[in-house]
Amino acid sequence: LAKGLPFVQWYSHPPPDAAAPVKPKEEAANPFEDAVYLNVEEGVRYLDSHISKAGPFDILVAFSQAGTLVAIFLDMLRKEGRPVPWSL
Repeated sequence: LAKGLPFVQWYSHPPPDAAAPVKPKEEAANPFEDAVYLNVEEGVRYLDSHISKAGPFDILVAFSQAGTLVAIFLDMLRKEGRPVPWSL
């Protein structure tokens, strides 16, 4: 997929704002409550475009951040009524 290009992330997690007030522990029960994800739509569009251009594919294997992106991609396909573009 990268064809010798340097590794990049599918989307990013910016560091928390150091100026933001810290919540007391009892209010911060969910550690992902304030999570921010950037460039997710761009990553999904890139994946969609690449699969369309480079396919067909029998299977898609993803790990870590790419696994999350594939789940978001599959949800997009479902909402748009499009079929999964791999056979397994």
